[in-house]
Amino acid sequence: MLSALGQLSWNLVLTGLATAAVLGATIYYFILLARMAERYMRAREKREAKEAELRSLGAVLQRHRTDGSMDEAFVAEKLGVSKKDVRRWERGADDPGFDNLKALAKLYGTTAQDLLYESRQE
Repeated sequence: MLSALGQLSWNLVLTGLATAAVLGATIYYFILLARMAERYMRAREKREAKEAELRSLGAVLQRHRTDGSMDEAFVAEKLGVSKKDVRRWERGADDPGFDNLKALAKLYGTTAQDLLYESRQE
C-alpha cells in the first residue's frame, strides 16, 4: 500500500513538473512573439521612411526627365538599363544606385547631390 501511495506521489510530482515545463515554454513563446512584433513595428517605421524618400527621389527623377522632354525608353537606352528599371526608380519602388544616379544627373544636366537635395525638399 505504501509503495502504491509513493508511486502516486511521484506521478503527481512528474505531472506537475511537466505542466510547469509546458507553462514555462508557453510563456517564453509569447515573450518571443512580443519581441518579434516590437521589432517588426520599428522596422516598419524605418521601411516607411525609406519608401517615402524613394518616392520623393522618384518624383524628382520623373520631373527632370519630363522637363527635358525625354521618355523612359530614351533614358533607359542612355543608361544601358531597361525601361522597367527607369519606371521603378520613378515610382519609388527601387533605388537607382549610386552609379545610375550619377549617370541620371549627368543626363539631366545636374549633379547627383542636387537630385538628392531636391528629393529631401519635397
